[in-house]
Amino acid sequence: MASLHFRSSDALTAVNENVFAEIEHTTSRPMEYRRRPRRIWATLTSWELRLETASDDEIAQRRKWKADREKREPDTGSITMAERLSQTLSADLDLPKREFGTITADGTRAIECSIRLQVSGSDQEAGQFRHWPKSSHAEEAMFCTVAIQRERMDWLVSELSRRPAVKLVVGFELPAFEYEVDDALGEHWMHKVFYVEPDAAAPVTSFQVILSDDYGTPSLPSANPDGDAEPDDTDDQIDQQPQQIDRFRNATGLPGQAETKQQLVLWIIAGLLLLSLFK
Repeated sequence: MASLHFRSSDALTAVNENVFAEIEHTTSRPMEYRRRPRRIWATLTSWELRLETASDDEIAQRRKWKADREKREPDTGSITMAERLSQTLSADLDLPKREFGTITADGTRAIECSIRLQVSGSDQEAGQFRHWPKSSHAEEAMFCTVAIQRERMDWLVSELSRRPAVKLVVGFELPAFEYEVDDALGEHWMHKVFYVEPDAAAPVTSFQVILSDDYGTPSLPSANPDGDAEPDDTDDQIDQQPQQIDRFRNATGLPGQAETKQQLVLWIIAGLLLLSLFK
């Protein structure tokens, strides 16, 4: 059963790929569900680390699949440690103030399953948030799958193995719909419901990890109304006792990285032009 926070709509019309509008309305204009980046934070109360080794046949098959995608001949060189060993962090996300639903032209529907997080190391960074509808073979499910740089995955596995009592907080961003009134008037600390399209995948645009030693219970970093959240003030939100806080932020190859580089270049050019005026 959906909670009291869930907003039920029976029929919607797609205005564009990022907006659904109510068909029946009593206001001066139809209210809308709008899609934009949403930041999700979760404290992992339990997790599972899995280390697996691949056989020569499995590695050869992976090389063949990769070569077929890239339309080239498969690699035949020596097998690397990165190919042989895989490390995966898995956890069910506990989100007491965040709910998810699906949205289509037929309306909205509550999703009552949890989100399964899977983090692994890879040469290429990527992230995907996917909803799987209930079928005859499986129950409804949501997955957040993230691939981070191998050296960061090695560090994360090492720290979690060395510090079993560590507090682990993860944050990620994905495009999702929200009812426009809730979006405009709601604060980050309020209960929120986000909506995703069913049986579809959305890109995870950034991924963050915060580890803090077990001296106090860390609070989640605050978020501004645009959905961005920086963990830089997390130290002030934890009990004032000596402790170690480790963190990394991992962008997953979306346009933001290129845009940041372009902005840096533009600032350098502007600075050079300004200097030339004083010569």
